[in-house]
Amino acid sequence: MAERNQKNKRPKKQKKQRHKPLPNPRMAKLLHRIQQKQFFQEREIRIQPSGMEKMSAVILEFAQPMLEHALNDDMRRNTIAFAIFAWNLAIYKGLGKDDSYQKLHDLVLSSYTDETRRQQFQHFLAALLERKRESFADNKRFIMDYELGFTDNNIRLNVVSTS
Repeated sequence: MAERNQKNKRPKKQKKQRHKPLPNPRMAKLLHRIQQKQFFQEREIRIQPSGMEKMSAVILEFAQPMLEHALNDDMRRNTIAFAIFAWNLAIYKGLGKDDSYQKLHDLVLSSYTDETRRQQFQHFLAALLERKRESFADNKRFIMDYELGFTDNNIRLNVVSTS
């Protein structure tokens, strides 16, 4: 009887091989650009490591108060770039690199010759730094590069960050 049961048993199903999803064209372009940089040539690049939140979603949430006032794709593009700059600046400051923070801050500030623009920059930067400190303090991932696109009023953001 035991012999018959062995014959009638179905073979165990083999586990399906998990394949990494192919990146979308924008992510593929970003990955290619990253792999060309000297800094990344010997490093492992992981797409959406398990257990980690998507930095693209984090950055979009971080920039949301400013994005609400962006009227077109160019303004959205500039807002995202500014938010990533502020995010990384906050990381520098949080790591105790006050020298680097001040140099970057002063460098960008010096590019504004118009006093009104300079004050706007300082106001928005201070607001984003405060937002980072209050709402995203535990996230210390540095943004290394990003790819941004727009489709039907949707923002498509891909981010490469430290883990």
